[in-house]
Amino acid sequence: MVLDRIVTTMDLADFLEVERKRIGYRDLEEKTGVSRGSLEHIIKRKNKDLPTLETLQSIAKAFDKDLWEVLDMTVDLQLPKAPTELGQRIAAIVGRHPRLAGIFRRLQALEHQRPDLVTGMIITIEVLDRQRTRRPLPPNPPKE
Repeated sequence: MVLDRIVTTMDLADFLEVERKRIGYRDLEEKTGVSRGSLEHIIKRKNKDLPTLETLQSIAKAFDKDLWEVLDMTVDLQLPKAPTELGQRIAAIVGRHPRLAGIFRRLQALEHQRPDLVTGMIITIEVLDRQRTRRPLPPNPPKE
């Protein structure tokens, strides 16, 4: 789809604006399950904080995208699009343990000040998860 190729250079606000123009707020709200007010705040860049993880998950699901893709569009993580990258690892952890979503929301606020903290938490959670389920660990994320 042509839109998918364009999305790689857009942030989330631009992507949702294109969709809003294409289908309108009412249909965009219905498709994503995100309130019009929240969508407007994202599109008009009025949020002081990042959208919630639940909002990002709803948008990802509505457009058949992985959570890491929407995260990348949201905070410009500049993640390479490979399965072992940080955004996919976060999405995988939250997918297996939805109760951790709150922790990652709080970590998002610190991500720019302490990127080492986010990486450290991901590795720690993966180690604990591996010990619990005997699942192999992915390789460490690249250092910035």
